[in-house]
Amino acid sequence: GKLRFKVVSPKNCFIVHSMDLDEEPLAAVYYNQFLDPQGKGYTRIYEVFTKDEKWSFTTETDDKPDSKVRIKNFDSNPNALKTFPVTELVANEERIGDFEAQISLIDAYNLAVSDSVNDIAYWNDAYLWLQGFDISED
Repeated sequence: GKLRFKVVSPKNCFIVHSMDLDEEPLAAVYYNQFLDPQGKGYTRIYEVFTKDEKWSFTTETDDKPDSKVRIKNFDSNPNALKTFPVTELVANEERIGDFEAQISLIDAYNLAVSDSVNDIAYWNDAYLWLQGFDISED
């Protein structure tokens, strides 16, 4: 077969690391969720990768809080590469996103802007314009 590469979103993929000091990657899980055509449940497709194997399976569930999950189409194949097939691009040692250190500043800015917008709205509501009649000084 052909060797193919794909960039996947971290929203649909995560890596399981070992608990030792090296934190070696043990498995990667790639998944997607789809609403079934009748709109009554969800189908989730999972692919689990290790350095030795790839497992694929599908789950189906009804759109109810207490519904049972049904596993279907389980398949296992050897990993022909014999190496861990997912590469994590890490921005920094702490695995913190580029904007996460600034979240408190962003929140403070949003609060200040929304407060000033609210103040302007309050003042707009407070103005009363009187025109076209006389008011006595009594």
